[in-house]
Amino acid sequence: MHTRGDLTHAMGPTVDLAPLLVELGAGVPGRGFYIVAGKMEHLDELVEQGATEYAANPSRLAHVAAVTRHARAARIVQCDDGLHHLPSCL
Repeated sequence: MHTRGDLTHAMGPTVDLAPLLVELGAGVPGRGFYIVAGKMEHLDELVEQGATEYAANPSRLAHVAAVTRHARAARIVQCDDGLHHLPSCL
């Protein structure tokens, strides 16, 4: 979580911190969490919103992975049947 006086550096957690954490082996559940210092009186609400978003991301990722596996399996079956002989079948 980053806190600053305005939104000038709002992309910092996502653009700078998240790639570093991934490089170090951490899992990053979503975009960086940034709070403008003037919104600290709403901290509980902001953290709850962020936690809700982050909690939903693994299930979204699992859905994307399942769809991708299904599509890849369908493409491999088509290639094995001789329907396609394109590099995309490899």
